[in-house]
Amino acid sequence: MVGGAQQTGHVAGGSIAPASQSYSSAVTLLRRGTFDRSALAARTPSEIEAWLLEDALASRDLLDFYQKFVWRMDAAGMQVVRSSLHVGTLHPQLYGYAWNWNIDDGLCDEVTADTRVLTSDAYRRPPPYSG
Repeated sequence: MVGGAQQTGHVAGGSIAPASQSYSSAVTLLRRGTFDRSALAARTPSEIEAWLLEDALASRDLLDFYQKFVWRMDAAGMQVVRSSLHVGTLHPQLYGYAWNWNIDDGLCDEVTADTRVLTSDAYRRPPPYSG
């Protein structure tokens, strides 16, 4: 259990702040980022573009970059409810990394997925097709 949500995958490094997200056993939750959205003033799409082309280029932490990006979109009135970024690997056992953000809890999870995820129902039958 991570907080009030059942954590079916495993958590690297021990305890992580509670969230509503849960993952399959083929997924490892590495880190969970939090961000104070009140620190962001209202934004415009052109301000987000300028940030992406300037200040964001200095980011060295993808979790930090990604949650700042989605919160900026929210502050610009783009009404993002959830968002994810996926990066595949060529590693024979590690399928890839993902960063999952949800406005309900305002948290951004950094996860890895091993190759077992390819045979899981969650991968083979995503929500629009399950049921």
